[in-house]
Amino acid sequence: LHAKRSGELSALVEEWRRAQTAMASSMSGLNDLRERFKATMLGALRSGELQRLAGELVEEVEEQAADFQRVKKRALLSLLRMKRSGELERLARDMGDLPERPLRGAY
Repeated sequence: LHAKRSGELSALVEEWRRAQTAMASSMSGLNDLRERFKATMLGALRSGELQRLAGELVEEVEEQAADFQRVKKRALLSLLRMKRSGELERLARDMGDLPERPLRGAY
């Protein structure tokens, strides 16, 4: 009763109505966006654009995978050369001479 008299109740009701209107507007906007996206995707599928883009993506992923394999191979060959030359053991000994420090970000 006090809330009704002080106007708090009507303010709450008005805020509730505004929130409902905003939510309905947001939902409407999302539905419009979804429909536009669907129409764009269907158009791209029909025109062959979607397949072309998928093909380009496959090529890019394959190139990145090949690059990664080349880097991995170079790193492994470098480690093998260091092992054969004794450099790896020398580095390990030198690292053993250093005072131990905790790794950053280690938990």
